[in-house]
This record gives sequence, structure tokens and C-alpha cells, in this order.
Amino acid sequence: MSITISIVHLAEWKEIEPYLVVDRYDRDGGHADPRIRIGFDGLPESMGRRLIFTTMPCVTCQRPIYPLRRRHGDPWSRLYYAPCCPISVRVSCSRGRAAELEYERFKSIESSGAKVQTSLPF
Repeated sequence: MSITISIVHLAEWKEIEPYLVVDRYDRDGGHADPRIRIGFDGLPESMGRRLIFTTMPCVTCQRPIYPLRRRHGDPWSRLYYAPCCPISVRVSCSRGRAAELEYERFKSIESSGAKVQTSLPF
């Protein structure tokens, strides 16, 4: 299965790639296959406010989504990437093979020079 829908294919990618942070959680999945969070940190506030209106198709169902989102309480300089429909809209999208492959893409990005963090064990 090949994933052709991804944030890396959007025009905005080159603008946000320098802010990429792949955060690994070894306690979920172990050292061999850790769970990851994909985020962008240190964005200029004006850029963060603009980027949350970026749209792309969900990698699973192709429904239009806003893939760059802000967690409650986070500053506008920090967004996260969610390649699927919000769970409140459609749970199955985030549980499928397309979503898994999109996250795998980011697990391999670390060699590209992007900032990769490992979370503390607590």
C-alpha cells in the first residue's frame, strides 16, 4: 500500500519542515516500535495561526480535515499533526493501515536532519 496523501506533499511542508519535532514514547510500543507524536514547535505565532486553516484529505477516508491542530493550552507556536479525521468525527480513520503508514513515514524522517526528541520516562 502506498500513501499518496500526506502533509509532506502540501505546499506548506517546506515552510514548516524546519520546525518538525518527532517525539517518541518508548513506554508505548517499546524501543523497537515506539508510539510517536508529530509536532511543530517554535513556529512564529502568525504562522501557527495561519497554518491551522490548512486542509488536506484524511489519509484514510479522504474527507477534508485540518491536519495541523493546537492542543488546549498550548501556545500558537506549537501545533501537532493529525493525518486523520478527529476521533469525535470518525474513530476508524485513525485505526487503519493508512494512518499507520503515515506515522511510519515520520519514524524514518529522523535521518533528514529534523529535530527528534525522546520523551522522559515519566
